[in-house]
Amino acid sequence: MRFFHEWASFEEDVRQVMQRTELNGLVPCTDVTDDAYVVGSELGLTGRFSKYVCDAVSLACRSAGLPLQFGDRQAVLPVSNVIPDVVCLHYGEPEPLRRTILPIELKTFWTARLNAYPISAGFYNVPQLQRYLGQLVEQMRDNQTIYGVLSTYAHTVFVKRVQDCRFEMTNPIRHTATQPSVRQCFMAVVILASEAPVYQESPGFNPRSLRTDEGLQASIRESGLRDYLASNPSAADSSIPPRTFPVTTQTILFGGHESPVAIESVEVTKSIRVATCQR
Repeated sequence: MRFFHEWASFEEDVRQVMQRTELNGLVPCTDVTDDAYVVGSELGLTGRFSKYVCDAVSLACRSAGLPLQFGDRQAVLPVSNVIPDVVCLHYGEPEPLRRTILPIELKTFWTARLNAYPISAGFYNVPQLQRYLGQLVEQMRDNQTIYGVLSTYAHTVFVKRVQDCRFEMTNPIRHTATQPSVRQCFMAVVILASEAPVYQESPGFNPRSLRTDEGLQASIRESGLRDYLASNPSAADSSIPPRTFPVTTQTILFGGHESPVAIESVEVTKSIRVATCQR
């Protein structure tokens, strides 16, 4: 997570983009109903996100004469096994030619608590989001984009890749935010993405440098002084001879990171509490 830093100029960047964008055209109303249906699944979230964010921003882009539209990754060639939940598409010439310029990864609010881990508190505050940010970075690399989005609809984080191993991300933006609103943020980011649609990695760049080294395990305990990697002997050193343990019903075996081989065991000597099932 040391690759992530705060996108401190984000709000100013949004204002500058919106000021230079022609938005005098009429945009049809998309907020025809309130959120009367409670959603808790990613499928329901995608529908709500598409209705209140994607449709509104796509119509605003059309009104401004911008060839930008949200849609499915499967609507774009070439085919890929890395599928974002939603993408922003840039229409080229001829019109059927489309390019993904912004991957968007959606998570349910109870899965990814974006609001609990603002990047402004430091990169050591966001390890709990590592899995989701890793998905987004993979999608950005697969589509060679500079920008990406991680959203729960309730909160949204915008990500910009500024160097091979440096990403800038915003603090979580609430869906009820104003000045700028989340729609204005999306509008500005898709325009920025259309102006710089491709990120070219440096020659010889090794994508493994974006991952935790094999055989190493990083602590996720929140601490301003904790950003070290602790070696994992079971995965890092294949020369460790296998061990045998007397296994009973009270034995707990411990293995290494992604290692099928047990390297230590403990024996339960006293039960503090036994869980019971109540009907």
